[in-house]
Formats: sequence, structure tokens, C-alpha cells
Amino acid sequence: MLIKIILILWVSMIGARILYGFHNSNKTITLVEYVFPFAGSGYALYGGLLSAISAIWFYAFAKKESFLEIMDCLTPGILAGLGIGRIGCLLAGC
Repeated sequence: MLIKIILILWVSMIGARILYGFHNSNKTITLVEYVFPFAGSGYALYGGLLSAISAIWFYAFAKKESFLEIMDCLTPGILAGLGIGRIGCLLAGC
């Protein structure tokens, strides 16, 4: 279970960086920052959300598990993460 959580966090941070790169095309993000996105700033909140949900769906499809049951378990954490992310954006001046 811990491996799944770490994998989803990593995928969501990569997705957040990719969406940030699309929104701010004048800033350069290197390949290393995409692969290891754990330092610095430059994240788009909804990019992380979309990539995490996509990864969960792909995992559920590959393992033949119920996507909705997995999302029922993860929804409180997703909502808490969105709330913390919104507060972080407010404090950063986004």
C-alpha cells in the first residue's frame, strides 16, 4: 500500500510540473526537474489532481479492481491535499 501511495504522489507531482510548464512556457523546466519534482516551486494544482486520478484509474484497470471503491478511500486525502494546495497558492501569491 505504501508503494502505491508513493507512486501516486510521484505521478501527481510530475503532472503538476507538466501543467505548470504548459501554463508558463516562458520558464524552462529541465528533464531532471520533471523526473525528480520534489524540490523547488512551479506546480499546477489541477495537473497533479488529473494525473493522480489518471494513474489510479490505470492501476484499477490493470489490476481489475473497482475504480470507485479506490476513489472512495482516497477522496478525503484528495480533498485535504487540494485544500492545503490552495492555501499554499494563496500564501505564495498565486
